[in-house]
Amino acid sequence: MNATATYTVKVPTGFPAVNSAEVQSWLRQPSWGRNCNWIAADPGAGDRVLRLSLPGDQVHALAARLGVPPAVALRRLIATHVQGNPADAQVLPERPGSAAAPDSWFDRHPVLALVLIFAGIAGFLWLLFRRHGGPPPTPGPSAPPLLVSRWSPLQ
Repeated sequence: MNATATYTVKVPTGFPAVNSAEVQSWLRQPSWGRNCNWIAADPGAGDRVLRLSLPGDQVHALAARLGVPPAVALRRLIATHVQGNPADAQVLPERPGSAAAPDSWFDRHPVLALVLIFAGIAGFLWLLFRRHGGPPPTPGPSAPPLLVSRWSPLQ
Protein backbone atom coordinates (compact mmCIF):
# COMPACT_ATOMS: atom_id res chain seq x y z
CA MET A 1 0.00 0.00 0.00
CA ASN A 2 1.22 3.52 -0.76
CA ALA A 3 2.42 5.29 2.36
CA THR A 4 1.33 8.91 2.32
CA ALA A 5 3.89 11.53 3.23
CA THR A 6 3.63 15.29 3.61
CA TYR A 7 5.78 17.40 1.30
CA THR A 8 6.51 21.10 1.61
CA VAL A 9 7.08 22.76 -1.74
CA LYS A 10 7.96 26.41 -2.29
CA VAL A 11 6.56 27.75 -5.54
CA PRO A 12 6.64 31.19 -7.17
CA THR A 13 3.95 33.60 -6.04
CA GLY A 14 2.17 33.63 -9.40
CA PHE A 15 1.35 29.92 -9.28
CA PRO A 16 -2.32 29.06 -8.77
CA ALA A 17 -3.32 27.04 -5.75
CA VAL A 18 -3.12 23.30 -6.23
CA ASN A 19 -4.23 20.62 -3.82
CA SER A 20 -2.95 17.14 -3.01
CA ALA A 21 -5.65 15.40 -5.08
CA GLU A 22 -4.62 17.27 -8.25
CA VAL A 23 -0.94 16.49 -7.79
CA GLN A 24 -1.78 12.83 -7.04
CA SER A 25 -3.65 12.58 -10.34
CA TRP A 26 -0.65 14.10 -12.14
CA LEU A 27 1.69 11.60 -10.46
CA ARG A 28 -0.46 8.70 -11.70
CA GLN A 29 -0.10 9.71 -15.34
CA PRO A 30 1.78 6.95 -17.17
CA SER A 31 3.65 9.37 -19.45
CA TRP A 32 6.21 10.48 -16.85
CA GLY A 33 7.22 6.89 -16.13
CA ARG A 34 8.49 6.29 -19.66
CA ASN A 35 9.89 9.67 -20.60
CA CYS A 36 10.47 12.72 -18.42
CA ASN A 37 11.32 15.07 -21.28
CA TRP A 38 7.86 16.62 -21.16
CA ILE A 39 8.29 17.93 -17.59
CA ALA A 40 8.94 21.67 -17.40
CA ALA A 41 12.12 23.22 -16.09
CA ASP A 42 12.34 24.12 -12.42
CA PRO A 43 10.78 27.57 -11.99
CA GLY A 44 12.71 28.03 -8.77
CA ALA A 45 11.54 28.31 -5.20
CA GLY A 46 9.33 31.21 -4.37
CA ASP A 47 7.59 32.71 -1.36
CA ARG A 48 4.44 30.64 -1.62
CA VAL A 49 4.45 27.39 0.40
CA LEU A 50 2.35 24.35 -0.52
CA ARG A 51 1.86 21.44 1.86
CA LEU A 52 0.87 18.31 -0.01
CA SER A 53 0.00 14.82 1.21
CA LEU A 54 1.13 12.45 -1.53
CA PRO A 55 2.12 8.80 -1.98
CA GLY A 56 5.78 8.71 -1.01
CA ASP A 57 6.80 5.95 -3.40
CA GLN A 58 5.40 7.80 -6.43
CA VAL A 59 7.08 11.07 -5.43
CA HIS A 60 10.43 9.38 -4.85
CA ALA A 61 10.14 7.47 -8.14
CA LEU A 62 9.59 10.75 -10.02
CA ALA A 63 12.46 12.43 -8.13
CA ALA A 64 14.80 9.52 -8.92
CA ARG A 65 13.76 9.56 -12.58
CA LEU A 66 14.52 13.30 -12.81
CA GLY A 67 17.64 13.08 -10.63
CA VAL A 68 16.50 15.87 -8.33
CA PRO A 69 15.20 16.12 -4.73
CA PRO A 70 11.48 15.37 -4.21
CA ALA A 71 10.55 19.04 -3.65
CA VAL A 72 12.16 20.07 -6.95
CA ALA A 73 10.49 17.18 -8.80
CA LEU A 74 7.09 18.23 -7.42
CA ARG A 75 7.73 21.87 -8.30
CA ARG A 76 8.59 20.85 -11.88
CA LEU A 77 5.49 18.65 -12.10
CA ILE A 78 3.28 21.47 -10.82
CA ALA A 79 4.91 23.96 -13.19
CA THR A 80 4.24 21.63 -16.10
CA HIS A 81 0.53 21.47 -15.35
CA VAL A 82 -0.09 25.08 -14.37
CA GLN A 83 1.82 26.54 -17.33
CA GLY A 84 -0.23 24.67 -19.91
CA ASN A 85 -0.74 21.31 -21.49
CA PRO A 86 1.95 18.81 -20.37
CA ALA A 87 2.35 17.65 -23.94
CA ASP A 88 3.28 21.21 -24.98
CA ALA A 89 5.68 21.80 -22.07
CA GLN A 90 9.06 23.22 -22.86
CA VAL A 91 11.73 20.56 -23.20
CA LEU A 92 15.05 21.70 -21.82
CA PRO A 93 18.39 20.00 -22.37
CA GLU A 94 19.43 17.97 -19.36
CA ARG A 95 22.09 19.42 -17.13
CA PRO A 96 25.11 17.18 -16.46
CA GLY A 97 24.46 15.19 -13.32
CA SER A 98 20.75 15.94 -13.32
CA ALA A 99 19.71 12.61 -14.80
CA ALA A 100 18.80 9.80 -12.47
CA ALA A 101 21.68 7.53 -11.59
CA PRO A 102 21.78 4.20 -13.37
CA ASP A 103 20.40 1.27 -11.48
CA SER A 104 23.60 -0.56 -10.66
CA TRP A 105 27.33 -0.16 -10.33
CA PHE A 106 27.81 -2.18 -13.52
CA ASP A 107 25.63 0.31 -15.45
CA ARG A 108 27.71 3.24 -14.18
CA HIS A 109 31.08 1.60 -14.97
CA PRO A 110 30.59 -0.76 -17.93
CA VAL A 111 34.23 -0.85 -19.08
CA LEU A 112 35.56 -1.56 -15.61
CA ALA A 113 32.91 -4.22 -15.13
CA LEU A 114 33.98 -5.90 -18.36
CA VAL A 115 37.64 -5.80 -17.33
CA LEU A 116 36.79 -7.33 -13.95
CA ILE A 117 34.77 -10.09 -15.60
CA PHE A 118 37.64 -10.97 -17.95
CA ALA A 119 40.12 -10.87 -15.07
CA GLY A 120 37.92 -13.25 -13.10
CA ILE A 121 37.70 -15.66 -16.02
CA ALA A 122 41.47 -15.50 -16.57
CA GLY A 123 42.09 -16.13 -12.87
CA PHE A 124 39.75 -19.10 -12.88
CA LEU A 125 41.44 -20.59 -15.95
CA TRP A 126 44.87 -20.06 -14.40
CA LEU A 127 43.79 -21.89 -11.25
CA LEU A 128 42.26 -24.67 -13.29
CA PHE A 129 45.20 -25.31 -15.62
CA ARG A 130 48.21 -24.18 -13.60
CA ARG A 131 51.23 -26.43 -13.31
CA HIS A 132 53.20 -26.78 -10.16
CA GLY A 133 56.61 -25.59 -11.30
CA GLY A 134 58.48 -26.26 -8.06
CA PRO A 135 61.89 -27.94 -7.95
CA PRO A 136 62.07 -31.52 -9.27
CA PRO A 137 61.65 -34.21 -6.66
CA THR A 138 64.91 -35.49 -5.16
CA PRO A 139 65.54 -39.21 -5.07
CA GLY A 140 65.16 -40.88 -1.70
CA PRO A 141 67.92 -42.83 0.08
CA SER A 142 69.85 -45.03 -2.29
CA ALA A 143 68.93 -48.70 -2.30
CA PRO A 144 71.66 -51.33 -1.88
CA PRO A 145 72.92 -52.69 -5.16
CA LEU A 146 71.41 -55.91 -6.35
CA LEU A 147 73.62 -58.95 -6.01
CA VAL A 148 73.64 -61.04 -9.04
CA SER A 149 75.56 -64.25 -8.76
CA ARG A 150 76.24 -66.94 -11.24
CA TRP A 151 75.55 -69.68 -8.80
CA SER A 152 72.25 -71.41 -9.16
CA PRO A 153 70.86 -74.20 -7.03
CA LEU A 154 70.12 -76.17 -10.12
CA GLN A 155 73.79 -76.58 -11.10
